[in-house]
Amino acid sequence: MLTGEIVWVMGPFPCGGWPDVEIFRCALKHLLGENERVEADDGYIGEDPKNVKVPASVVHDQDNKQLHVRSRVRRRQETVNKRIKQFTCMKVTFRHALSFHGDCFRACAVLTQLSIECGHPLFDTSEHQDPA
Repeated sequence: MLTGEIVWVMGPFPCGGWPDVEIFRCALKHLLGENERVEADDGYIGEDPKNVKVPASVVHDQDNKQLHVRSRVRRRQETVNKRIKQFTCMKVTFRHALSFHGDCFRACAVLTQLSIECGHPLFDTSEHQDPA
């Protein structure tokens, strides 16, 4: 089901040396089931089509309606990221131990999930207008 709930977090990873795709490769990729893929931006194109669906894919369906829905799914994820970053510890330079940063991030993710469940839901990706 496409709920938009936060189902997986991982870290901490130091800035710079760990791009998102490297975190995916080392920490999430092996957890995917057979024929299970994640929706991601074109930074993950090296993982397409086996583990990821990206907008620039030459393998996956490029139907305009499908691309529009997939784009909304990615934007909804960015909304979750923005909500997590509203907590100052995720927006400014963290001046404590890296291990404590992971605890803070997980706490922010839990609080964000609770806000989604308690009256501040994400937008529904199934409701979409036809692309122009």
